[in-house]
Amino acid sequence: MSPRPTFGRWFAPLYLGTHLGAWGGAAVHALTDARLAWLPYVGVLKWALYLVGFTLLALVWVALVAAYDVLLLKLRVRTLPTGLRAWGLATSAPLVGGVVLRFWPTGVAAAFWPWLAVTLVPTLALAFAARLLLGERP
Repeated sequence: MSPRPTFGRWFAPLYLGTHLGAWGGAAVHALTDARLAWLPYVGVLKWALYLVGFTLLALVWVALVAAYDVLLLKLRVRTLPTGLRAWGLATSAPLVGGVVLRFWPTGVAAAFWPWLAVTLVPTLALAFAARLLLGERP
């Protein structure tokens, strides 16, 4: 049993780990995106733009997962994840989501939002399931 969860032990991995995973997904996108590769320094620009986009997604992700953690705590199903378990749960889900987003076919640009829902909803569901199954019981 880990020490009693505190806000800092729970939120630091949730916030920083989620952003690290999202930034890993941004790096995968920037390295595998062949558009405009012939221009000098365009790789750095693409990486910076992907970092901005994935940071915004990570902020939404943190809010959703934090609400889910608090719900599980309130229902007395699981305690707040801390330690290595929290870092693993926080980092892996957005990284996997970023890789899935990169290699899932997008179709036309008009279908972006349905495509985003089809790729992010299952990834978020997997993050929720992992927290429920791998979390520590009270």
